Amino acid sequence: MGGSRVVCTVTNPPPTSQDSTHPPPASGKGGLGKAAVGGATWTLIGFGGSTLIRTVGNMTITRFVAPDAFGIMALVNVTIQGLQMMSDVGLGTAIVQHKRGGDETFLRTAWTLGIIRTVIIALIGCLLAYPIASSYGNPILAPLIILASLSTMLNGLMSTSLFLASRDLKVHRVVMIELIMALVTTTTMIATAAIYPVLASAFVGIASLPTLPAWAASFVLRYLTNPVWALLAGTTMGLVVRCVLSFTIIPGIRHRLCWNKECRTELMGYARWVMLSTMLTFLTNQLDRFIIPKLLNNLTIFGLYSIALNFASMPMDVLQRLGSQVLFPVYSTLARQNRFTGEVYARVSFIILTLGAMAVAGLVAIAPGFIRTFFRAEYHDVAVILQVFCIVVWLRVLQYNSSSALLALGDNKVQASSNLYKLVGLAVFVAGGYWVGTHLSTAPLAGLFGAIAGIALAELVKYATLAFRWAKGDLLRLKPDAKATLELAVVCGLVVLTHALTSRLPAWLDMVLSGLVVLAMYSMVMYRALVLVAPHLPMKLPGPLARLVGASQKAEREAAAGGAA
Repeated sequence: MGGSRVVCTVTNPPPTSQDSTHPPPASGKGGLGKAAVGGATWTLIGFGGSTLIRTVGNMTITRFVAPDAFGIMALVNVTIQGLQMMSDVGLGTAIVQHKRGGDETFLRTAWTLGIIRTVIIALIGCLLAYPIASSYGNPILAPLIILASLSTMLNGLMSTSLFLASRDLKVHRVVMIELIMALVTTTTMIATAAIYPVLASAFVGIASLPTLPAWAASFVLRYLTNPVWALLAGTTMGLVVRCVLSFTIIPGIRHRLCWNKECRTELMGYARWVMLSTMLTFLTNQLDRFIIPKLLNNLTIFGLYSIALNFASMPMDVLQRLGSQVLFPVYSTLARQNRFTGEVYARVSFIILTLGAMAVAGLVAIAPGFIRTFFRAEYHDVAVILQVFCIVVWLRVLQYNSSSALLALGDNKVQASSNLYKLVGLAVFVAGGYWVGTHLSTAPLAGLFGAIAGIALAELVKYATLAFRWAKGDLLRLKPDAKATLELAVVCGLVVLTHALTSRLPAWLDMVLSGLVVLAMYSMVMYRALVLVAPHLPMKLPGPLARLVGASQKAEREAAAGGAA
């Protein structure tokens, strides 16, 4: 970067609403819709690819490490995520939403702020490492958190071109980077975990050297022989690859340090509610990962819970990506042009709820057979934990569309207030649910299930806050949510019945039959969603399907014309 001095000298750039280098997505007839559906399609492709990579990776890594390693790494990850989100000043969101988001001075100032922020995160993480390790009674957490904190500085160096791609709905390049990152991360984890027994033996040999000081030998034996380092190695290598690719795959501005006063003021002023909202978002989405291991006092069960969350995060990840990379940019563009209507929201809501419901029902359907088929016996409890947690997943699915719409309309306060209410709910309901669970049953997972019920209640509080703010007294606006929830309950009931009828069959056959039930029940709903998005798809449908969709659209137009007559 050529030193630490400020090399950007522009102090008062012209107040243009668009940057000629980075024009907004087309807003003409079909332009924005086509860009949105194209972005959504690429997001789903990226989700499918990264899900496949992650799933195969989890299946393989569990062959080499015990569940407690996943519990330890989950605590490391949630600590780093907490530092990142609690210091989030909304740089990416500002680039997507702000009228000067494509201006080079604005971008360079944002990049400079990002570097400063990640350096502060790294320092705080190093200072907190030993207190956190002491709190959980697990010394290995300290060096893991220190190295993970230092690796977060790579996020600050990452090019702002990733945010520009989302702003302009050029999602395919972002998806490409995410897929490569996921592949590198998983491959590194598997390779390191596979050879770690050899590495551990080598560390034991090093510790036994007579020339090695006693404190150094103790450190090697106590910390470096644990295979959890394989998980950290994969995560770090993924960050390196992502940082490099952000400069090479997505062409963008030439980054250099910039400290423009006007841009800095706008960014920090915009960040006021974003920082509060993201801080509360972290606490509300991740607080359970701090509370539950303390309540359980069992890293093995917490490791199983963490693996279940990895699977449960699949539909949440894709909807979050749709929200940040597609819904929010589209809604923001429409809001800037005063073209955001209830009809647009209703159509998008139908598609989002359909995708989310299918994903949740699919998890409930295939989890038991999948886990029993591909995982060792000590991991089989992951299936029932995942099925119970799907209640939480669906409540989060219901929040995504209204949250994106309210944020695009500039209602940042409701994001903060809804998260605050949820935070209070978590503080009360999770511990209370754990207490109720342990007093109702002595089963090993009873307390965990009670805690999950507490999380669900807190999510319900947040959903109600967002939903009623969006409805503004018109409860008919919430009809799509109620209908989708009822349909999902019916489908999940049929899936549970299928599991009961196929309990004596091989696990893989139970998985297939239960999955077919979900596909059959949602086939017509998915067809209706396809009819809505077909005109904007970035690729042609197969001939028979295209004719079927075309006939349906023609019938709808004729029916609409007849009603108007």
